[in-house]
Amino acid sequence: GDFIVSVNGTVRDPTAMANLLKARPTVEVLIQRPLKFRVQVEKHGESIGLDLKFGLAGNSLLVEGIREGAVRSRARQMSVGDRIVSVCGVTGSSSQLLKAMQEHDPLQLDCVRLWG
Repeated sequence: GDFIVSVNGTVRDPTAMANLLKARPTVEVLIQRPLKFRVQVEKHGESIGLDLKFGLAGNSLLVEGIREGAVRSRARQMSVGDRIVSVCGVTGSSSQLLKAMQEHDPLQLDCVRLWG
C-alpha cells in the first residue's frame, strides 16, 4: 500500500505523525506510492548481511544496514531504507518473514522503496 511520509511537515517520526493525526482536526498529509521490486539472492552458506528493523506487530522488515554477505555480493540493487514485504511468497508478521529468510535458499524478496 501507500505510505504516509509527512504530517504537517513532520517526517521520519512515526509516533509524532500519529499523534498529530489524532490531535488535530485538520492536517496536511503527504502520501507516497512506493516502487515495488523483486530481488533474487542465493545465500551459498553466507549470512544474508542485512541489519533489519521491525516491530512485533509489523508486516515488513526495514533494511537499516547492508554488511558483508549474500545481499552485498549478489543483490546490489537493495538499499538502506528498502522494506521487505514478502519472502519466497510468505507474507505476514515480521517474525514470519524472518523465519522464511532462515528457511529458504535461494531467497525471493519482494521489496518496496520510497522515493527521495
